[in-house]
Amino acid sequence: MARIASGQAAPAAISGVVIGTDGRPLVDVEVVVIRTSQTTTTQAGGDFHFDSIVPGTYLVTMRLIGYSPVMIKLELRSGITTLITQSLVRAAPILDTVTTVATMPPATSRLRDFERRRANGVGSFLTRDDIERRNPVALSVMLRSVPSLDIIDSLGTPLPVSRRGVTVRRIGGSLRPAPCVMRVMVDGMLQPGGQSIDAIPPLEIAGVEVYAGPATMPRELVTSAEGSYCGLVVIWTRG
Repeated sequence: MARIASGQAAPAAISGVVIGTDGRPLVDVEVVVIRTSQTTTTQAGGDFHFDSIVPGTYLVTMRLIGYSPVMIKLELRSGITTLITQSLVRAAPILDTVTTVATMPPATSRLRDFERRRANGVGSFLTRDDIERRNPVALSVMLRSVPSLDIIDSLGTPLPVSRRGVTVRRIGGSLRPAPCVMRVMVDGMLQPGGQSIDAIPPLEIAGVEVYAGPATMPRELVTSAEGSYCGLVVIWTRG
């Protein structure tokens, strides 16, 4: 949950309802506020709520198995709760892909470090050109080509796991081997563990960095990527 420092503007909030095309509320929709650590799922009435958000412009994604994901842009104002009602459409059968070509705007200042690290040659990188050339239906599809990771399905949620081996977790009072799930960072903000790697559509992604572990990770990312023993996937959006 984002924190508001003393003297800053009052926090903003979001309250919403997710429905199907028939107007009925949808339960267990994953709702994520990109560039924050906030994520939740809709309740029995299809409702969700976020508070303590720093005012500004945010992308909010909504995903539910069997439905097409949705991403909306919200302008959150100080001290105001933004109310939204969003419908999800059942996923249509996958047809042959159609390639579109768009002109990429000049690199923003927050992508300069991305280009600098890519020039150093440490880690694996996917650029906007790579994404447009492959035209993947989801980021997880493209990440399967990265040699340092695999994609696993965790109850319908695609997660990146390191090929460096397994980790150990306490399950039911005993230590057991488990997949080494990599942490995910979006625009410099570490995301909650277990969040789908496909939360952001490829159309919104400007670049991706993949590091197999702390030893290969740039110093500026190590300090902000807590719990990244298994590695780190860094996503930069076009917004």
